[in-house]
Amino acid sequence: METLLSTAAGTHPAGPSRPARSDGFRNNRDHRRGAFRSVVSIDHGTLVPFLRAAEKEYRCCTPERPPGCFAVLVGHTVNGVSHVSRVEFGKNVRASSPVAVDEFADTIVPCFGAAYANERRGFWCDSRDLLRITRGAEADGLDVLGSVHLHPDWHRIGPPRERALRISQRPTRMDGYLFDNTRWPVNLICYFEGRDDDAIVPTLAAWQPRGDGSEPLPIPLFLRGEGGELVVGDTVRLPPREGLFTRVREGV
Repeated sequence: METLLSTAAGTHPAGPSRPARSDGFRNNRDHRRGAFRSVVSIDHGTLVPFLRAAEKEYRCCTPERPPGCFAVLVGHTVNGVSHVSRVEFGKNVRASSPVAVDEFADTIVPCFGAAYANERRGFWCDSRDLLRITRGAEADGLDVLGSVHLHPDWHRIGPPRERALRISQRPTRMDGYLFDNTRWPVNLICYFEGRDDDAIVPTLAAWQPRGDGSEPLPIPLFLRGEGGELVVGDTVRLPPREGLFTRVREGV
């Protein structure tokens, strides 16, 4: 479910993140640390390829084969606002790259738990795909802004031994490790919650790494819905039927 990327430098933080509670959506400054918060702007249509791929993974998963979906965000930043233009997919080499296998065995499993020994847990983006995406963005005058990945309601559909930790659109300790590793300013988490009528309710949140091992900083989302409506919030829920974004208060 969580994601780790291979990078050109191939370096990773020495230890896991230590979670700390965020301040919520007030303005663009973290009052505790004085850090400037980015703002993310994205259209519903831009997210559709990711949402479709994530839904396919979610509906085909089993308790022993968790769903995984990851994409790179490409766009540009103007006056502190990161505008996402498209999402790009890369191959997952989590189980085939010797570097990835060693990283999970030597660092990730000891730090974050035995669940990550499952090769379906985690995503390691092929460095060749990451290079292709980066070069394609540069050719179009754009930048790699960050990533988006899926969080399923694993506390509901996962194996009983893994249901104690409630998953949401908030980052896990492993996510913090990822965000600190890449240092990308924009990191979207898309949480899927299944309903009894077989519908899926996606909830989105954006996060920015602090770089010190503490919980990533929530950053405001500006989302343009299918009908053209603009919704702003730290957390945004997309109803499965109407296709309209609605604002959700932090913690709901």
